[in-house]
Amino acid sequence: METLYDSDRVPETDWIGAWREVTVPGTVSVQMRSLDPDRFAAKLSAVELGDCRLAAMNYSPLALRRTPRLVRQSDPEQYQVLFIRRGHPGIELADRSALLGPGDLVVHDSARPFEAFVGPGQSRAQCLMIQVPKRLLHLPHREITSLLATPLAGTRGTGLLLSGFMTALTGDCPENSGQAARLGRVLTDLTETFLAHHLDRLAAVPGDSRERVLYLEILSFVDDHLPAEWLDPRAVADAHRISLRTLYRIFRKQDTTPAAHIRHRRLERCRLDLADPRLWQLTVQAVAARWGFPRPAEFTRAFRTAYGLAPSEWREREGDRERHALPSGWHASPSNRTDGGGTVVPERTPVVDPECASRSRD
Repeated sequence: METLYDSDRVPETDWIGAWREVTVPGTVSVQMRSLDPDRFAAKLSAVELGDCRLAAMNYSPLALRRTPRLVRQSDPEQYQVLFIRRGHPGIELADRSALLGPGDLVVHDSARPFEAFVGPGQSRAQCLMIQVPKRLLHLPHREITSLLATPLAGTRGTGLLLSGFMTALTGDCPENSGQAARLGRVLTDLTETFLAHHLDRLAAVPGDSRERVLYLEILSFVDDHLPAEWLDPRAVADAHRISLRTLYRIFRKQDTTPAAHIRHRRLERCRLDLADPRLWQLTVQAVAARWGFPRPAEFTRAFRTAYGLAPSEWREREGDRERHALPSGWHASPSNRTDGGGTVVPERTPVVDPECASRSRD
């Protein structure tokens, strides 16, 4: 993502003026005032994804107001969906008001006046915002209106898929305009499915869009259950109430199979764990078993085929690199590798794999 504004790099005499200059062209026109008596602190980064836009924002206490006059002057005809990562911003829109919190998603219509704020005394709020043109959605606008300014869960179901994909996109910039357009299409699919779920109108979402979202749901399900020995194509198909034939057809469009994807994700987790100094007290067999490889010989063959080295050779090579990178006099002793309460488990990979999701199946 490209950083468009950082208050730490702006002269103190024009913090808010510079913020307006950067944000208005990319979002919607608003009146704004800082609620911090000492200084306005904010940062904005954004990336263009075809017809869509993703922005990451954090800001100190402020008040925003989009008046009817500002709406008449400029309306980009888009829906904006915000994912709250930190803080408790408030919003008043369409005769409704809501106080939001971390994990909430909220929908805004650029054609409607609103007021929003982060109250005095709060720390900087953080949020992600996507902007999707209305013309790309197949849902009736009058029905979407019922969801405006309503806190919607971004921590489960389709909300988790949407917020997870938004979060994953903040880590990587598209390599070219074609990839940006594909990511934007996936973002639109997820947004429409998320809205349709809350409106009980999934049938209104085009079949190809539903299939793309189903693929992302399957990726998330697989990542969530990698350690389980029962995880196989049949279990994946049953969990999503589809036939094995349909499951294989979906993965065939990605030039792979469900079993190959499961094996690849398990091997990747093992590869990362074997290179992690915090887990060097675990045997190779224990690492394999925790990610769904109960048979050592089978794991060794699969690992060597994928990476060209046996698991023990990989760990030894990565360990040498780690030790050479350590400051003089520091040793990766067991006490340095754990949190004092047992094994430290690395953070799981993002809910959505952006590399997989970026590939078009059309």
